[in-house]
Amino acid sequence: MLRNPDFILYIASSFIIFAVAYVPATFLPDLMHEFKKSPKEVYICLMTMGLCDLVGRLLFGAFVHKMPRYMPFIHSAGVMLLSLSSGLIILSRSFGTFLIMSGILGLGLGCYAGMHFLMATLLLPLDDVRFGYGIALTFGGIALVTGMPLAGFVTDSVKSEIGAFIFSSVLFFIGCFLECIIGIREIFWKTSTEVKSRYNSATTDSDIKIQKDVTVINSVDIETTYM
Repeated sequence: MLRNPDFILYIASSFIIFAVAYVPATFLPDLMHEFKKSPKEVYICLMTMGLCDLVGRLLFGAFVHKMPRYMPFIHSAGVMLLSLSSGLIILSRSFGTFLIMSGILGLGLGCYAGMHFLMATLLLPLDDVRFGYGIALTFGGIALVTGMPLAGFVTDSVKSEIGAFIFSSVLFFIGCFLECIIGIREIFWKTSTEVKSRYNSATTDSDIKIQKDVTVINSVDIETTYM
């Protein structure tokens, strides 16, 4: 299992993304208060994020059902939404832009959380899925414990909630990059390997068939000679 490069990348991306997975929802109220938004507007944005989380799970799940081969890229697209919206939300000033960015954050979170287990089933044999996913969740839990204090430290350092969102945006981007590597390896590298394997298998089968034919012909010639 630990010799599987794709699984190692999966664990690394899980650790990085889990470190800041809850930063947007945790720091969004403080960010909006920093820009003088009312508590009612904050609640509406948080509810929108939660609703879009559900929509993201259903929407991206439907995409994976239609295109299961491209699951790593679909999963990384959700992380990219998190990275972009976390970086752009700091530019928001009106309630409408905060609402839109909150919705995009929710979609990205829903995509990532809803498909995290499915990625393990893609990368590991069925017998190793439970243990492998447990390892990924263990590293994710460690990241959660360390990531939030780090985000708070960055916020205190820059004396603004903007720091937490920039910090999370950078880590989301790194996690997205790692998952794109998984997708490239799963689709292109493994596909070419399977084609070569099938070609070698077909070549071997044809050689065996030719040898059998030659043996039959030789035996017929021997029988004809003795007759």
